[in-house]
Amino acid sequence: SMAELMEKTAGQNAEYILDVLDSWNLDEDLTKPNVQQLADELPAATAAIMETYRTACIEGRLGN
Repeated sequence: SMAELMEKTAGQNAEYILDVLDSWNLDEDLTKPNVQQLADELPAATAAIMETYRTACIEGRLGN
């Protein structure tokens, strides 16, 4: 179902963000439930984090 697909995707996005971030400067700890809450409340934030990380990796490779 669409709900199951969205839940699976949200969980995968949260795992990805946990893999690429060491910490964040927020009042809440960097945990999977908190990242999933971020994705629920501000969906564009997770996309921005993932895109920024991807861009930094590509530019880092090009600069070396």
